[in-house]
Amino acid sequence: AAFLAGEIGFLDIVDYVAQVLDEHLSGKFAATGGGWLPGNEVSLENVIASDTWARDRAREIARGARR
Repeated sequence: AAFLAGEIGFLDIVDYVAQVLDEHLSGKFAATGGGWLPGNEVSLENVIASDTWARDRAREIARGARR
């Protein structure tokens, strides 16, 4: 949405996805209390929680980069 709105560049998408993935794999997502992590059961609930967290975190990163 931020790219389509002209708020971030196309090439920024890769950096934001990489940062979100790094945070997820480092355990930052686990500290928020849920979702899929290695070793957890793969369930629709955990996939949705992970997706929601990742989208929200990417928005936060994009907002911070625009400041």
